[in-house]
Amino acid sequence: MRYQRDNYPNMLLRFVVENFLSFSDELDFTLFPYTRLREKKDHIYRTPEVDLLKTAAIYGANGSGKSNLVKAMAFLRDFAVLGDLHQGHGLAGPFRLDADRLKQPSHFEIEFLHEGTYYGYEVHATRSRVVVEKLSILHPGKDEREVLFSLLVVDGEHKVDIHPRYQQSEEDKARINFFLEEFLTPTASLLRVLARNNAFPEMQQAVNWLRNHFIVIQPHDNFINIAEVLYKDEGFRAFGLNLLKTMDTGVTDMALDRMPYETFFGLDDEQKKQEALAALHQGHDYIKMNVHGEELLLRLEEEEVVVYRAVLFHEAEDGTLIKFSIREESDGTRRVLDFLPVWRTLKSAPAAIVIDEIGRSLHPSLLDHLIRIFMNNETRGQLIFTTHEDNLLSQEVFRRDEIHLMNKTAKGNSEAYPLSDFKSRNDTDLQKNYLFGRFGGTPRLGHYFTLEQRAAVNE
Repeated sequence: MRYQRDNYPNMLLRFVVENFLSFSDELDFTLFPYTRLREKKDHIYRTPEVDLLKTAAIYGANGSGKSNLVKAMAFLRDFAVLGDLHQGHGLAGPFRLDADRLKQPSHFEIEFLHEGTYYGYEVHATRSRVVVEKLSILHPGKDEREVLFSLLVVDGEHKVDIHPRYQQSEEDKARINFFLEEFLTPTASLLRVLARNNAFPEMQQAVNWLRNHFIVIQPHDNFINIAEVLYKDEGFRAFGLNLLKTMDTGVTDMALDRMPYETFFGLDDEQKKQEALAALHQGHDYIKMNVHGEELLLRLEEEEVVVYRAVLFHEAEDGTLIKFSIREESDGTRRVLDFLPVWRTLKSAPAAIVIDEIGRSLHPSLLDHLIRIFMNNETRGQLIFTTHEDNLLSQEVFRRDEIHLMNKTAKGNSEAYPLSDFKSRNDTDLQKNYLFGRFGGTPRLGHYFTLEQRAAVNE
């Protein structure tokens, strides 16, 4: 079912993972609101068939599986966008504490809304091959799905079924056979193979959402290139400065610094310059490069390679503005800068952004400030994040169905559940009850014994 693309955002509905890292049993993570909760209705996006939450905060003890959930999302995204099991983050493997699970494939499934169409994408895979792959159009109100393609491996052979809409002529059938023979390998994504051609627009739309509207950020990833955003988005500088002024970073301005290639790199990097020239002569407006942790843009201007980098300004005692490179800033300030493009995206573009360890290198008060800005403002995107910051656990900030808790069972299996599963009043102190262990998601600590004490107990 299709709708006007400008009226409805591109959103995540649901993510499923099973037999992957610490997930033995199926984990069904959804962004559907709990219908009995009446508070904070502005935290709900109304789409044509289902209501969806604007955020999900995931809490849990160290080792509970929070990061593994993000890794599962990153794997599925990379597989679909890059097109092969062994590219990107790669498949980390099945649940290892059960011998039977080691023999079975990992299972991933994602449901999302893109340009008015609800999609479901499913993959079952081992480390060495794809076993099942399927893309469907969903009709949530009718609980129906229209399978666009399915791949199933039987006795080592691919069994592929393509929807009749793509096989209306002999030319269509020949095109499909060509793509299957030329590009489909045991580790390849059939979705990505078909998305190569304009004859499969729904496959292209699915890959487009996964590439451009489903952003998964792990702890040591750079969020978004600040120089690139300053170059492409005229309104970003004013937006970023407005936000920075509320955060006591000392940054008073930001800009793009332009310099000749030789000024930045020196005269001894002729080989790199020729490689950059070759890439730029292929028609790219710019190419990106990371040098010592600093993100650069290289452009070709009048047959000369020019380097652009983001710089920040701090005010000296006498009022003079002093220029700093990004790498000269503290880890905390750099982390704040990381958030600026994310917050800009959430405000201006429909996207689902997943961030593991959102509070890394950030003071708890700064994180609280950023989250409240997001929750209290009009946005077009969804924010899903993992954290240990219990100061965010407040019904002033979140609905209870926006808070998810993750535990690991005695058998080592990770499980998750929303806080709305617990009966609690609107004035319940969530932070206090969480720290007391009422909701789970906190470490189970034992007594510490020295080796001598433990030996005495064992005797």
